[in-house]
Amino acid sequence: MKPRLTVLRHSFFACGALAVAASALAADLEPVAPDAARFFAAPIFDSPALSPDGTNVGFIGQLEGHRKLFRFDLAKGAVHGVYDPGKGEVFRFWWRGNDQVLLAGHGSDGYVYLLQNIATGKTRTIRSLDYLHPSRISTLPGDPNHVVAIRYDGMTRSYFVSRVDLATDRAETLDPRVDDLDHVVVSHHGEVIAKTDFKDKEWTVYWRADGKAAWQSEKGPGPQPQYWPVGYHAQSGQLLVLARDQGDTTALMTLDASTGKRTLLAQNPTRDVSLLFSSGGNSVRTGFAFFHPGEPDEAYFSALHRDLAAKIARSIPEKYRRIVSSSDDGQRHVISAFNPAQPARFYLLDLSAGRLSSLGTQYAPDAVPAIGETRYFQFATRDGVAETGFVVLPDSQRFAAPHPAVLLPLESVGELATEGDTYDRLAQFLAHRGFAVVRLLVRGSSGFGRRFERDGSFRSSDVMLSDYEDGFAYLASETLIDRQRVGLLGSWTGALVGLHVATKTDLFRALVLRDVLFEPSTGLVLGMLSTEGGTLSRMINQAGGEQSSAELVRALRPGNNVRDLHCPTLIVYSYISGASNSANQVRRLFVSNDKPHEWFVQTMKTSGPLGLEEPEAVFATRAAEFLERQLRPQPRAAATPATH
Repeated sequence: MKPRLTVLRHSFFACGALAVAASALAADLEPVAPDAARFFAAPIFDSPALSPDGTNVGFIGQLEGHRKLFRFDLAKGAVHGVYDPGKGEVFRFWWRGNDQVLLAGHGSDGYVYLLQNIATGKTRTIRSLDYLHPSRISTLPGDPNHVVAIRYDGMTRSYFVSRVDLATDRAETLDPRVDDLDHVVVSHHGEVIAKTDFKDKEWTVYWRADGKAAWQSEKGPGPQPQYWPVGYHAQSGQLLVLARDQGDTTALMTLDASTGKRTLLAQNPTRDVSLLFSSGGNSVRTGFAFFHPGEPDEAYFSALHRDLAAKIARSIPEKYRRIVSSSDDGQRHVISAFNPAQPARFYLLDLSAGRLSSLGTQYAPDAVPAIGETRYFQFATRDGVAETGFVVLPDSQRFAAPHPAVLLPLESVGELATEGDTYDRLAQFLAHRGFAVVRLLVRGSSGFGRRFERDGSFRSSDVMLSDYEDGFAYLASETLIDRQRVGLLGSWTGALVGLHVATKTDLFRALVLRDVLFEPSTGLVLGMLSTEGGTLSRMINQAGGEQSSAELVRALRPGNNVRDLHCPTLIVYSYISGASNSANQVRRLFVSNDKPHEWFVQTMKTSGPLGLEEPEAVFATRAAEFLERQLRPQPRAAATPATH
């Protein structure tokens, strides 16, 4: 008889295993609202991963305002040791055997890598990985002594793949040149077995069975391939590819490296395959998900993982549940579980004991204020197209509906719109301040097939704008939002689009524009409006030629929009933009056209307790205060005591 799965509701946070510093902000720093500080603080329990033997869970936590690596001993139920990269913050880590971890630390000089023994605390710096972004590192199953890294060669101005020996700190080149960093597949043995090459007029996909075999390839016209490698399918021993030549939606297929034959694994007629799961930071994929906002549509390849998913679904209340780490014997698994737009809770599933226990949440239970409800909806556009959106709503006990609303627009055509599943600090903070925060997956969004995506290409002024208007009309008809109190918050290219559409409609009563460029280049504008991409000449042709392209670029430049703007605007320039000249030019546009505006330049000042998240808290505070003045959320009146 199978052991019964029991759920334990303990968490080591209740035992005081972690102390979270709550120091006050220094007086000379930019103002951060106390509630913003809580929303934007770094997690105290994040990125848990099992050691190969399943006896320890490593995780990144907070100590005195800094991100450190901790080890949770499952047998003793206690946290041991504090591991950190010296100066800076722990950004990511990988178990390398049962007794050591590879740390990626982030400091003022960039990324630094340390190999640390968890028993002795002895540390060695791995110079071969200096400054490399952690996303460019992959591990090798069953080989704790090596990692694979993709690096840039300044001499040849190209990227190359190397295998780094952690014992000797030496790197061996595996492939001297790769052109597309995101589609390199490395085998169990540390060999590059698939890659792609994109050029303006031609794409090429390369593959081989192993490092000794000759490369095979397929070429095709255009800057984007019809399919591209995304990982390794352990069950069949074949490559996994995402394909765009199987119909309107992106499909998942296997590729036989010996014959070059592709076989369909999964496809949905209206939604793309949008996410692949892995365990351990390597090229082996364990499952996938279709793009489906609000309704998880996920599948796993192995019978073990499918059985696990079924057990987990019956035992965990959160809507999204994913296996993020497993022991080598498959008996213990860490599960990440979360509801839309909310922080994650982590569970430990022990199959040998038939037990599911709570490891902890990203934030202490009382650390984050009340979380807003995320509601998904469908609406019909004026020309009959069914579209999707979602809204993070304020607490109905604190704020009366209909609510003022803030749109977070697409930043570019072809952007994979968020499903609203993971924790959204900005949306939750604005909802906490009384706003309904809206995302509309209008035409031009990817995830719903290429036809839906192409229908928004170069159409920000008409199709995308009318879709936004129709989405807000639906929300108003449901009395969720007040149609007369709608704002827009856009950053970078989203700010360009936001400023432009605000002059074409009476929908918006306030704008927040962050890092908007005064004179964006032709390439930037066409790139953000095009679904196909490619060189400048190719995008000009896609847009209808030189004249049409010039008109599109002129339409998106602030100088051609500010004079027609009718609503107050907050202009924000952040420490990351580095565009002070552009900032001053945009400000002069508002002054010379006598347009109501506020001006805020965000500096790089930070404080310890908030760490890397403080600049976002500063921005959110200023944006919320401006929107409150313009759109005025309505707090619920306190109940009047009954009189007798």
